[in-house]
Amino acid sequence: MSRNTKIVLFAFAGILLVVAFAWSYFTRHMGETGLLADMLSERGYSISPSALYVADHESDTSIALMFPDEDLQSIIDASKESGFPSDVDKRGDIVVMLAAIDEESVITLFIIDGQVEFGFIQQTGGNTVLPLAVKVR
Repeated sequence: MSRNTKIVLFAFAGILLVVAFAWSYFTRHMGETGLLADMLSERGYSISPSALYVADHESDTSIALMFPDEDLQSIIDASKESGFPSDVDKRGDIVVMLAAIDEESVITLFIIDGQVEFGFIQQTGGNTVLPLAVKVR
């Protein structure tokens, strides 16, 4: 193999590595969890995309149907105070995402058809629900 051929092959391999790293960064930071992490960052929370995880997924339902025997008023109030639409009767594909803030607090997001409908903080030691900070940046 000639010297020029080796240089071309090494350059091509280097370009492929750069493209692979850029693709990995883009998909990690700009996927759905990346966008959610960015939204939470705008509100002052430091949550990495990998810290968000799917806790539940239901198709063609509503939050009210997911929790038929629960009093959802405190969740609705906290979510509305957080600036989310908070319609418990909105139907669609629901994904519940969680992210721990610390040992006692978990951010809970209900996403309906790709849009955050509910967002609030749950205290793990009880039934306390708090609003997420409104945008700080």
